[in-house]
Amino acid sequence: MHAVILDDLTERHEQFTDQNPGCDITRCYNIAQFVHHLVTYPGHIDLVSLDHDLGDESVTGNGFDAAKVLVNYIDYKTEIRVHSFNTPKAMAMLEFFERFGFRNCRLARL
Repeated sequence: MHAVILDDLTERHEQFTDQNPGCDITRCYNIAQFVHHLVTYPGHIDLVSLDHDLGDESVTGNGFDAAKVLVNYIDYKTEIRVHSFNTPKAMAMLEFFERFGFRNCRLARL
């Protein structure tokens, strides 16, 4: 199983790896890395875990920006987890995915 995590904090990547043993995990620390992976390997992602707050939003963007790109590169079987501590933004991201027809998405804790 191939998983991708987007988070600016290394410890969150380590927690995700510990919670998903046996997964081939791509670690993305910013949206540029995340988009590069999506474009390079379209359709080859089984699990995505997204954070909303990725540092200075005016420079880095946020997880909602990543979600808007993601829906063009995954299929409806992909599991989507939003692991942000920013609950209102995390819920908005989940609602966005559901509006696009993704049903395998949930709020997660790392």
